[in-house]
Amino acid sequence: MGSDAGSNPAPGAASVAGEDTDALARLRAGIDAIDSKLLGLLNERAQICADIGHLKGRGPVYRPEREAQVLDRLAAANDGPLPDAHLRQVFIEIMGACRALEAPLTVAYLGPPGTYSEDAVVRQFGALVARHACATFDDVFREVEAGSAHYGVVPVENSTEGAVGRTLDLLLATPLTVTGEVLLPIHHCLMSNEAGLASVERVYSHSQSLGQCVRWLNQNLPRAERVPVVSNAEA
Repeated sequence: MGSDAGSNPAPGAASVAGEDTDALARLRAGIDAIDSKLLGLLNERAQICADIGHLKGRGPVYRPEREAQVLDRLAAANDGPLPDAHLRQVFIEIMGACRALEAPLTVAYLGPPGTYSEDAVVRQFGALVARHACATFDDVFREVEAGSAHYGVVPVENSTEGAVGRTLDLLLATPLTVTGEVLLPIHHCLMSNEAGLASVERVYSHSQSLGQCVRWLNQNLPRAERVPVVSNAEA
């Protein structure tokens, strides 16, 4: 008896479920209609960018100051609910895709793939840009100076360890100029196969990251050896 009673729907339950389904279908149809409009507008924007590329000829494809103006204008006009940070990233990808129609770009950065430098490349140029991982800061500069890459992304300073000395030395010696800036939040994680901190004997990381985490390491792993490596991705 209890089982039978529990299986019977409450009065009006079927109609409510049907109304919810109808409402969901209408909302999804609205999204589909908006997506169709967006598709047309995106292709219209892409065509205009391609036309601009033809007018520029051999002029620079990437204009960071112009892209910053576009992003700032859109953020100022944004009434939500989409947060400004999300809006910016959406339009960075749109601009990156349209930029590729003018001329594909290659960006050199300190590798291997997965470094904070690669994250900065994606934030600045979009995920579609061609990326070339380099072994050292010097290699990044050499790639751009030789024309193998159009741009290079290197860390210049951080809020805890200050300036990155090797980058500053290279900037003083190169004919290249700084064309843009990326502000990148950094969050470090300690990863290990060990069950607890007491079993950790060595910590591998980039020297800058070891410096950023020195207080935590002193408090939690004072006896662990700190081994600097070329990048955190290598660690």
